[in-house]
Amino acid sequence: MKIIVSGAEQRAFEQQTCEKLQVALSDSWQAYHGVTVQDAKGPMEFDLVMVTHDRVVILELKHWNGQLTSYDGAWFVNGAARGKSVVATKRDQAVRLAALFKTELQPALGYHPFVEAHVVLCGTSSAEHLPASEQRFAHTLDDFLKIRHVESYEAIMGEQPRPFDSERLRPNHPVNLKHFDSFFASFQVSQERALSNEEPEAVSQ
Repeated sequence: MKIIVSGAEQRAFEQQTCEKLQVALSDSWQAYHGVTVQDAKGPMEFDLVMVTHDRVVILELKHWNGQLTSYDGAWFVNGAARGKSVVATKRDQAVRLAALFKTELQPALGYHPFVEAHVVLCGTSSAEHLPASEQRFAHTLDDFLKIRHVESYEAIMGEQPRPFDSERLRPNHPVNLKHFDSFFASFQVSQERALSNEEPEAVSQ
């Protein structure tokens, strides 16, 4: 998979994860790393936005070590608070990004892409203790890499009902990837303008 890296600084684990994704996943897919997109509600920071053959996937990378649990909409690692559920946060941002796509990309693509968000756990934490409704969208890195296989892609991502044909080119068609390139180039904002109240990032011991 081709990954287009923005000027945002990469943490070591992000670089390692991106290298694994780049090698393992389909050469026809494309991802944008470290982009910050602005809408009317403010900036949204994305670790990766991946364009596959049937959808756009927001990937939030977390290098957490320890037992990941959830209580009352918040996540904890070994009992230490990690803020609001990352699945919930990124799901909200997926809705906002889809709205931008509908306005900005639908005229070029002929449709607005289906967008969903997944959390990739790059440390020792796993999703097994999260609510069932969130487990579907949170994966260890090893499990997520299985989407390179058709059966695993469908099992992890689920069905995407939009049909594609000669009149509706797939999101990762070379023609459409140029439209995504233009979108992220025009909507990218500087990291300095991003929200400063980020959650604690990693438990790496």
